[in-house]
Amino acid sequence: MAGYIFKELRLTGENKKDAFVQFKHGLNVISGPSNTGKTFIFDCLDFMLGSSDKLKAIPEIKGYSNIFLEIEADDQSYTIETEIKNNNTYKLYRSKINKLNTEPEILKRKLDSNTKNNLNSFFLNLNKIDNKKIRKNAKGDTTSLSYRNVVKFALIDEERIITKESPIVSHYTRETEESNTLRFFLTGNDDSSIIKKISSQEIQRRKGKIDLLHEFINNANVDPNLNSDEIEGQLERINVSLINFTLNFNRIKKDYLSVETDYTNKNIEYVEFNKRRSEITELLKRSYILEQQYNSDILRLKSTIESGLFMSENSDASCPTCKQEITTKTLDIEQIIISCESEIQKNNFSFKRIKSFTNFN
Repeated sequence: MAGYIFKELRLTGENKKDAFVQFKHGLNVISGPSNTGKTFIFDCLDFMLGSSDKLKAIPEIKGYSNIFLEIEADDQSYTIETEIKNNNTYKLYRSKINKLNTEPEILKRKLDSNTKNNLNSFFLNLNKIDNKKIRKNAKGDTTSLSYRNVVKFALIDEERIITKESPIVSHYTRETEESNTLRFFLTGNDDSSIIKKISSQEIQRRKGKIDLLHEFINNANVDPNLNSDEIEGQLERINVSLINFTLNFNRIKKDYLSVETDYTNKNIEYVEFNKRRSEITELLKRSYILEQQYNSDILRLKSTIESGLFMSENSDASCPTCKQEITTKTLDIEQIIISCESEIQKNNFSFKRIKSFTNFN
């Protein structure tokens, strides 16, 4: 397994003095007091190695626009450049950071399995570990080794140093994959040769195909004493039967898909119908409650009219509750009766409109 080393990390900007950190062979430890930029240096390195996290907008980064990382591998120098804000692509120079006089190659930030011009493939090729497979579960499913798996062992921040949890396994759902990644780095053996365990459903499906072939062969009544021409004839008939079976199967499948589509559409209509029915049911409940309120108001108004008529006919009438005498001079009985009748008409009109809307819907 080949390797490479970081040589220099540099930030540049117009009218800004270059900010840089140089590295040496072997283990490099970034240390110092709080708020001196240790975490930011670590984040810059991770950023240049393909992290999807954007750099934090700390005050010191204001005015800087580009970031560079010089790498050395097999006596060959490489420099990677990207913009701090618009960082979907990288420029790759095959030269030192101070001699960027060559035409750069363009590398994509995101992994693209169809092409090799991305950051993931570049770094895996430097390590000569491209096209490696890592087993990710007990069934034997594998996934292609990503350079982000490698970065986990190349860059270690203080949180992983002091954690009480496993520094290797980030989550229980990825325990198998991450443990096998570490095993690969320790042994150099990946999981390309692992054969995936076949599920019981797949076994039944394959068994069904074998049974079908046996049925075709048995129906063909092949005589072991037949010569080659006769066997060819039998095979041709089997082939015709298989073609007819396939055509019939495709027809049935087409009919099934048509019925399934029709069922889906009908189910959508059914769901919409139920939804509408629920809305109408709720509306009817509210309409009934409103009707009761209207009837109560009308009864109250009619009672007021009757009381008014009674008092207009009996000039010395008294209040049935407090027994105080009420004279027609105290109240405008006629106007009260007219107002109550008008209110009853308005209530009846409003409720008819509500009933009409409910019945219409």
